Amino acid sequence: VTVTAVNAPQGYWTAYASGNSRPAVSSLNIDMAGQTRAVTAIVGLAGTRAINVYSLFGGRLIVDLVGWYTGPTWAPSTDGLFVPSDPQRVFDTRTIRLLAPWANSTFEFAPRPPNGVSAAAVALNVTATNNWDPGYVTAHPAGTTRPAVSNLNLSHWPETTASQVIVPLSTRGVALYTS
Repeated sequence: VTVTAVNAPQGYWTAYASGNSRPAVSSLNIDMAGQTRAVTAIVGLAGTRAINVYSLFGGRLIVDLVGWYTGPTWAPSTDGLFVPSDPQRVFDTRTIRLLAPWANSTFEFAPRPPNGVSAAAVALNVTATNNWDPGYVTAHPAGTTRPAVSNLNLSHWPETTASQVIVPLSTRGVALYTS
């Protein structure tokens, strides 16, 4: 799920499986009142089909379902298995000598798993730094219609904020849209 706190007070939010005790960890942190922030969280459902979201101080909340892992009752398959890798930088506007992303910019790139491994999706850390204005970033398969959700939100200038996203790959790769 993507958990987004909108114009939130300083504090934290925790997403966890309904019916379980709330863990002593946060899924999303707000470090300054009035921020809008999003984070992708993988929430184990532990036999339930619902999640809880706890907030230290309350506020407006958006939860978007972005995918799921299949369970043991599904037919065996290699689809949907998560394969971790060592982190590698695959795109950085600070070093490729392009103009920095302006409002309504979209950048496409093709992350390639090592050794020619075929992948249906990639897990990325998306970081925005030294933004000029508040806004958001949306990651989606390149060449497809951009979804009406954010993956990363920036609420003041300048700010450095990161979020983990899982993005399906198209034949063109991944697109990052900046508002």
